[in-house]
Amino acid sequence: MTGERGNRLGPATASESRSLDLEHASDELDASTGACASSESTRVRLRTLEAGERVNPYLQGGWWPRSTDLLHELPELLELVRAAGFDAYRVVYRPSAWDQPARTADSSNLAGAHRIVLDSYQRQPTDTIALVDKSGSERLELLVIPPDIDAHLAGRALAIAGRNGDPDPAAEVLNRAAVMP
Repeated sequence: MTGERGNRLGPATASESRSLDLEHASDELDASTGACASSESTRVRLRTLEAGERVNPYLQGGWWPRSTDLLHELPELLELVRAAGFDAYRVVYRPSAWDQPARTADSSNLAGAHRIVLDSYQRQPTDTIALVDKSGSERLELLVIPPDIDAHLAGRALAIAGRNGDPDPAAEVLNRAAVMP
């Protein structure tokens, strides 16, 4: 789906080269030290791509929810990805990773002018969540950082997950963030 500035999010062909931090554009990963200037309020980072740039087949960004209550956490996430130009219709999650929500959620509880379908799927990796558009052709696969993780580690994981050109799957992102200084 295309955003206001013509960016393409996720695995589709793209047009811009920078990580989109939906809350704090200054939170960046220092490639030489591995440090991330992060605040506890930074909760979502999405990748945007430039034409010809490598696409990560595993992740299009990261999300650090405050709890495992999916219905409570989704409104903010859906609002932020909508502001970035992605209109989610369906959320695919691993049921064992979250408190058990209903199958659908009214937009008044979540975000937007339509119902959001919540789809628990046993084969969805525990450390990711997928947001799918209404056509089913666009999908954002996001690393889910455990809510109880240290803020500094979460900031590093968000920076890596949101960095363009990083080819690692979710589990590797968390491992790399854990070994960084």
